[in-house]
Amino acid sequence: MTTDVQPITSTPGCTVITGSMHGQTSPIDTASSPGNAKHDAIPPHFITISSEDIQRIADAVKATLGDEIKGLVENEVTKAVQPLVAKINHLEEENRSLFFKLDDLEQYGRRPMVRVSGIPEYYRENCDDTSKG
Repeated sequence: MTTDVQPITSTPGCTVITGSMHGQTSPIDTASSPGNAKHDAIPPHFITISSEDIQRIADAVKATLGDEIKGLVENEVTKAVQPLVAKINHLEEENRSLFFKLDDLEQYGRRPMVRVSGIPEYYRENCDDTSKG
């Protein structure tokens, strides 16, 4: 197999070359490659990238994926929270309704317990008959 290596672009310390191996492009660090013939023909499937390039790639990936992940998380949280908010609103309304119903029942429950001071109370007295007569 022959590798026909041709430089495509070059930046300080890094040259992008393409070879006949699978038609891939690979950046090769030309500043660190030794000058002897043994290392001059670097196969195109080896990649050497400077730490600045790695940092730029990492920052770009973080920015892109960070925004996507944030959007997905917000979407999922919203989907999970909406039914809970609806249920809370329903339960608050039911609680309010039951509070008023209980208040009414307590009022009617206290009705026979009215005590009037100064009027004697007799055993087995019917208050309805006493008040009418």
